[in-house]
Amino acid sequence: MSHLRGLGRSLGMLSLVAVAFVSGCTTFPDTGPGREAVLEAAQSVLKERYPNATGFAGRYGQLYAVTPIGMEGAARSRKQISVAVRQNFTGAYEPMVSVVQYFDDSSGPLAGDPNSQSTVRNPLFRMPRWRPLSALPMEEVAVYEAIMTRVQPTGL
Repeated sequence: MSHLRGLGRSLGMLSLVAVAFVSGCTTFPDTGPGREAVLEAAQSVLKERYPNATGFAGRYGQLYAVTPIGMEGAARSRKQISVAVRQNFTGAYEPMVSVVQYFDDSSGPLAGDPNSQSTVRNPLFRMPRWRPLSALPMEEVAVYEAIMTRVQPTGL
């Protein structure tokens, strides 16, 4: 009998929502920036923060950028920045930012570094093997905030 009461309540709520829909009531305001606006802001932020980065590829609501190779301690390193634009629970679009630092596992230790994680198999013909070293959450937050400040409406 209790399941019939629950069914009656849900039918009552459904009829209330149907009446509000037919009468033209709009209950929710505009949710926020659209997908294209967030993608454009993300692309401009990535080009501004990482001017030497290559490989900006925008596809299916995602952007990727790879920084040039640099030295981090005694190993070659680079960063990969990924921004995926997804819809949140309010209907607005927001960026999901990921920044990961990679190191080259195939290069040998330089200047006798005993803490190096790399091993040399054939120093003449080596192919780079990029392995993730660490995620950079502080940089992720900084990129996220820079994107969101560009898409926020002004004058509020």
